[in-house]
Formats: sequence, C-alpha cells, structure tokens
Amino acid sequence: MHDLLLLTVLLAAVGSGWWLGSKQSQWRARKGVTDSKNYFGGLDFLIKEQSDESIEKFLNTLELHGNTVDIHLAFGRLFRTRGEIDKATRIHQELLACSDLPRDKLLLIQFELASDYMVAGLLDRAERLLEELSRESGEIKWRSTEMLMQVYQHEKEWDKAIDAAQVLLPRKAAEIRPILAHYSCEKALEALAADKINSARRELKRALNYDPNCVRASLLKGRMESEEGHFKEAVKALRRVKEQDTNYLPEAVPLLSYCYKRLGKEKEFIFYIEDCLQHNPSLNLAVAVIELLQGDDAQKVSVGKLVKDQLKKHPSLRGLLCLINIQVEVAKSKGNQGDEGLLELQSLTAQLVESKPMHRCSSCGYSGRRLVWLCPGCQQWGKIKPIYGLEGE
Repeated sequence: MHDLLLLTVLLAAVGSGWWLGSKQSQWRARKGVTDSKNYFGGLDFLIKEQSDESIEKFLNTLELHGNTVDIHLAFGRLFRTRGEIDKATRIHQELLACSDLPRDKLLLIQFELASDYMVAGLLDRAERLLEELSRESGEIKWRSTEMLMQVYQHEKEWDKAIDAAQVLLPRKAAEIRPILAHYSCEKALEALAADKINSARRELKRALNYDPNCVRASLLKGRMESEEGHFKEAVKALRRVKEQDTNYLPEAVPLLSYCYKRLGKEKEFIFYIEDCLQHNPSLNLAVAVIELLQGDDAQKVSVGKLVKDQLKKHPSLRGLLCLINIQVEVAKSKGNQGDEGLLELQSLTAQLVESKPMHRCSSCGYSGRRLVWLCPGCQQWGKIKPIYGLEGE
C-alpha cells in the first residue's frame, strides 16, 4: 500500500508538472526549452523503483478521461522504448476501448498502437492503422505517412513507398528526395533481376532526377552498362561519382579501370586518376593504376613511389599493405621469392586489414566490411561511406 501511495503521489506530481507545462507551450517555444526528457526520466525512475504489480494497480485505479490520457500514453511510450511491447500494446488497446475520448486523442492512441506493432514486427497490423491515419488531416497525417513509408520499405513495396514519399515531398523535399532516389534504385535492381534493362534505365534516370547527387544510381548505371558492353556509357556514369561525392570514388575506380581497358584507353584513365589524386588524394586510386601496369617493372616502381607519397600524407593499414604487396611483386619479377620477413609482414598485415571494417555510417556509427545503402543500425539511406584514416581507406 505504501509503494502504491508513493507512486500515486509522485506520478501525480509529474503529471501535474507536465499539464502545467503544456499550458505554457508558447512560452517554452520562445525560450526553446523542453522538459520531455525530465518527464520521461521521472517516469522511468518510478517504474524502476516500483513493482510491476504496483504499476498495474496504479494504471487500473487511475480514472480514464481526457485529462489522464497523456499519462497513460507516456507509460505506453516508455514501455515501448524499454522493449516491453506487450505492456505498451495493452495500454493502447485499453485506451482505444474508451469511446468517450476526444477524436484527436483517439487518433493519437491509434498512432501509438501502430508504433507498437512496428516495433513488434507486426507490419500488416501497423500498415492497416497507418493507412487509415494517413487519410486524416493535420500533424497525425504527416507522422502516419512517414511511418507508413518505413512499413512499405520493410516490406519492399517500393511503389507504395514512393507514393507515400510523394505525399511528404512538398513538406520535406531536401530529406525526401534522396530517399526517393534510393527507392528508384531498388526498383532498378528488381528490373535488372527480371532482365528488363530498359525499365532499369528509366528507374535510374528517375533516381537522378530526384537526387542528382545519388552516387548509388551512377554506380549501378555503370555496372549495368558495363555488363551490357556499353563501356562508353559506363565510363560516363562512373565519372559522375567524382562530382557527386568524392568519398565514393574508390567504389567506382575498379570498374572504371576495367571499362577503360576494354575501350583501349588506359592512358586516358591514368590521366583521370592523376587528376583525382591531385584534388582528392586516395590510396585506392593509386592502387587502381597498378592494375593497368602489369608486367612493367619500371612503371610499378614509379607507382610504388606514388603510393609511398600518398601513405606519408594519409597513413593507413590498407596503404601499408599495398606498399608491401608492390615490394613483394617487384622482388618476384626479378626471380627472387622475397625476403621471408617481408612475406611474413605481408601475411600479418593482410590479416589485420581483413579484420577491420571498411565502411561506417556517419549517423549511428554502424560499421562493416561491405557497402550497403540502407544502414542496418539507424535505417537511414546513403549514410554508410568508406572509412578514411589509419584503419580505413
């Protein structure tokens, strides 16, 4: 009884503070002050300090009407953030059963329940609720449409995702356009898998219309045209990467090197790489030149010097391994199998490089060996890029 009384008093105080604060929302907006963190922090403290039974009794005894809905919702959100989805869902379902609540409150409860379903992976249930809410007006429409995009994204329903994004486009163009570009790239991949080349081309063109800086569309276009034997078109697409985002240049270089070789324009490629190195120093670009110089020891030594210079300016493990590989290859070309210590150093450095991630998300810090366009950590598009620095590129 004492625990329940303490919980009631403290929560009433928190709730009263929140209610009074909500009445002063205009003042808070002018001051730029928010107490939401303190509010939820207080609830979190109470939940940790009290037993589940005490909390259950409190929620059951708290009279449900328009003025107490926000307290129930606060508990529901907190349970969801703590991973207790069943508790959050139960609260929101019980709230929905109260037909005498104001319409705006009922819509908000539906949105919270859809959020529960999303976290629980019940996408079909979330989708049904969100589709209803997206036909409403006001803020609930925009929030529901944005979450609906995420549902369609999980389900890989790209046409529906694009339709939802188009609704948001006038309000959040800078944020939505890059996402639309990635959706179009996903459709292009599906078209390629079905051997519909022209459809893939249209989707990639649409992606670049949405976002002229969509590196993914250029890389995909380059790969597609290269596989079709259209090397000039591939080169044109891959060279766009330099203007779009220089961080991704190392991703374009290997295929660009191949296309130039097929066109018989190796020297043109070298001039292009030299220009890139001058304006955007990168060890991977220097390494790409080596692939064009097979069998020419003199030029390999020259490239080795280039790599050394780059390594001094931008030290990295991968750069060191590249330099060791060059030394080993030069030694082998002279009939010498190489110094045993050098070979051992090559093996150890290679193992160390292999254990390090090559790409990292600039938003949440997720890292991995492979480049992916949708971050598994924060679910944002286009935030994962090659790692630069000592352990990176």
